[in-house]
Amino acid sequence: MRDSRTKLKLESTINAMIKKLLYFALACGMLAGCNKGIDEPSVIEVGSDAEMRTATIKLSVKGQHKTKALAIGALDEDAVDRIDVYEFDCGSQGYWDILPNHIVLTDAQLTAGEFNLYNPTNSRRAYLLYANLPEAVAEKLANTRGNQFYNLRLRTMDLYDGTGGIPMGGTAYVIYSQNQTVEVSLERFFYRVDVGEIVADFDDSSLMSKDVFVKNVALINTANVIMMGGDYLSYLRQDTIGSAIFGPQMTTTEDKPFFGGLETVRIGYRVEDNTSYSCWIPSTNTTSSTTSMMNKNKYSAAGVLNITATDTWLTNTVHSYNIASGEGRICSSTNPSLSHTLTVNKSLYAMKGCTNFGSYPILSTSNDQNGFPKLVVELSINGKSYFYPIQMYCPMHNVAYEISRITLKSLGSAYSNFYEIKVAAEVEMSVADWDETEINNINVGYTDDTGTAIY
Repeated sequence: MRDSRTKLKLESTINAMIKKLLYFALACGMLAGCNKGIDEPSVIEVGSDAEMRTATIKLSVKGQHKTKALAIGALDEDAVDRIDVYEFDCGSQGYWDILPNHIVLTDAQLTAGEFNLYNPTNSRRAYLLYANLPEAVAEKLANTRGNQFYNLRLRTMDLYDGTGGIPMGGTAYVIYSQNQTVEVSLERFFYRVDVGEIVADFDDSSLMSKDVFVKNVALINTANVIMMGGDYLSYLRQDTIGSAIFGPQMTTTEDKPFFGGLETVRIGYRVEDNTSYSCWIPSTNTTSSTTSMMNKNKYSAAGVLNITATDTWLTNTVHSYNIASGEGRICSSTNPSLSHTLTVNKSLYAMKGCTNFGSYPILSTSNDQNGFPKLVVELSINGKSYFYPIQMYCPMHNVAYEISRITLKSLGSAYSNFYEIKVAAEVEMSVADWDETEINNINVGYTDDTGTAIY
């Protein structure tokens, strides 16, 4: 009998040791999860608070089945080629001054749109998920402490170079008290501006018989610097996780309405429009001073539309017409029957983030002009440039602003960034948002009769 009890006791001890070893091996495997998918644990039945719990993460792209971009120059807005997961242990430390556990989803997990995570019972984990990161950027984040994510600045061109899908982000905070399913919605880092048509309907009838061309339609003063985390965050907690990538919510005020009529926006880190920032350059693993804005036109001279974007971002932010070949004509000095409607059907894109510092009015003196993002139409009238800038105060990422028609009513501004003279332009606009926000109309300029500011 003693031998039998001894044998059973020995087998029980061995089984317990095996379970502990398997649990240890599982934990080590998870910590070594960088650049690997996650496999199910060999043993999850430990029989104590150390028992492993499962979180099934289900992924979706926010608004992916809503309004699509227009045909010309549209990106594949829903493509997900890669997902990097950064896991932070929010247990004893309670803050994210630690390197993350880095996990790259497998092709099978991407196809399935879900994956499993395993952690001990009652442990707490915060997750930052990024889609379509360049590999070098993903590895840089894996070697960056969580509380430094928002200090990792990149040039817009280094986060997206035109290859692969649009960068996206999402967050989750999981308390492993039980097996559970967590849904994570990935939001695009871009906002989109769709321009349907431009109509010439000048109050001054003499302009209708001049040679008038649309020369450029452009997004100006857009973000040239991107922060990978939201601003002013030092901790990853359950109540802050939603702001960790795209920043906290900002609420509109009556004197400074957000573009599109949105009541709240999240635009991430706000940069000064007259400041340069040190950005990490993946190709050289060095830092370099980078201007905060792409296509910056604040303080541009009269008659100048300053375009600094190149390659992919030139295509994303500017649509040009070759007026020497007759493109973009909306009025003619020799053909009065010419249609005064130009069908544009162009989707323009810009990166999240902007400045909201400075005075608001778009009608101002040169010294008081702001550096907010704008959509600007450049006309050539008898060979001279005139501009119709539309103010875009705090545009929201993952939003598609659909402008069905821009109606030009007066001569326009000599400046690409602000109005110094009395002009009027009516913009018929509906906002189709990846989050389904609607806008009815935007007027730009002064009223002709009273000089009262419309917008």
